[in-house]
Amino acid sequence: PALAEALADLRPGPTRVPMISTVTGAALDPQQLALDGAYWCRNLRQVVRFAAAVEVLLGDCDALLEISARPVLANPLARLATDTTLVLRSLDGEQGDGMATIAEGLATLHCAGLALDWARILAAQPRVALPTYPWQHQSYWIDDAPTQRREGHPLLGEGASTSLLPEARLWPMRIDLQAQPAFADHRVAGRVVLPGAAILDLFAAAGEQLRPDLELALTQLRFLAPVLLPDPDHDGSTVWIGELIATPSDDGRGRGQSHRLRLLGRDDEGRWIEHAAALLHLDDGEGDDAPAPALDRAALDPLGDDGFERDCPEPLPPATLAAGRARRGLVIGPAFSCLESLHLGPGRASAALGLAPRQALASHGHRLDPMLLDAALNLAGVVHGPGADEGESGGEDNDDPWLLTAIDRLRWRGRLGRRARARALAIGEASPRERGARVLLRDDDDREQAWIAVEGVTTRRVPR
Repeated sequence: PALAEALADLRPGPTRVPMISTVTGAALDPQQLALDGAYWCRNLRQVVRFAAAVEVLLGDCDALLEISARPVLANPLARLATDTTLVLRSLDGEQGDGMATIAEGLATLHCAGLALDWARILAAQPRVALPTYPWQHQSYWIDDAPTQRREGHPLLGEGASTSLLPEARLWPMRIDLQAQPAFADHRVAGRVVLPGAAILDLFAAAGEQLRPDLELALTQLRFLAPVLLPDPDHDGSTVWIGELIATPSDDGRGRGQSHRLRLLGRDDEGRWIEHAAALLHLDDGEGDDAPAPALDRAALDPLGDDGFERDCPEPLPPATLAAGRARRGLVIGPAFSCLESLHLGPGRASAALGLAPRQALASHGHRLDPMLLDAALNLAGVVHGPGADEGESGGEDNDDPWLLTAIDRLRWRGRLGRRARARALAIGEASPRERGARVLLRDDDDREQAWIAVEGVTTRRVPR
């Protein structure tokens, strides 16, 4: 009543910008002068019809821009939008350079085909002179890469049994960089290497085929040999051939049937070699000093409470980290560049991660998003002190890369969205050859309760 009395003299005029109301869930007639005091009282007292309003908005829009100092609606908008809808934020409270964020958003809108008033946007900026006549040119069209629009995992089909191993499950694998070009953006010492995160994704997807509708864990993960993919820039082929094999195994803990998972592939001479192995079993919280997988806040976050970010006060620009890793021969291209911000503290790191629409499309169908998970696992290299993963740690071999070699335990729940938070905590004392860490990756929206917890991440220095 007090608000209605205070707004009794409000005399709204016609709206000049089309408006969709979350009070009615429909577009407002600009001539009905509906935004009077009674409307705003209803706005406070009635149900917010956000989803209905967004549905109306999506009927006429394929790009949504949240204009605010700190993003509030971008995540729910992304969940309600279609895969082809562009969702952007004007500013991000965690980014120091607001103008850079605005410029990036405008550039993204321009690339999406929206008409912008560049005369006003660039009024005070220097201009570059362009030729005054069309140059002679000839078009060389690039053929579209073949697409595989199938349901399920993009790399792993349905497993099958064989007459030689009737109790085992076999997944023939074929990674074609024409169909999966994102993996060409992950290079070590000049070679295209399948990320360890992608192998974890394959093991998790295979596990859920073996034991559907159960909460699972992977333990005793070992990365034995890198999966070297054909380089599309130099090799004649773009296809890697391999197999994923699951065989029944008894882990001795009475947890029912477990499975030993192995990823194999052919080397340059056609011989089969084992690239990675793991043990799959029910996640009952036993062993490995890991907490039980309850979905309460404390168990969801094995790396501490909300004070973790406060203990990471030192910012490290993602570009600085990428440059240091490049000096070590670890080159990450645009497809795997999803680190938005990084802060360090004593023996710990906290990061914000996000996928652009093109990255989200490339990661569609994967069980554990390989791009977000790869970025999170990379934090294991920076938690042992400044310069630990930037080629500044000293020593005659300080330019050698650090590679993932083992994981004690991997657990996961739900599916991550486009934005996530990552935390890493150092374990033990770092040696000149080996380091340990724990890593947590969780959806930026706490209500989703989607997370990946990685215990006992071991990285080793590998001479080039």
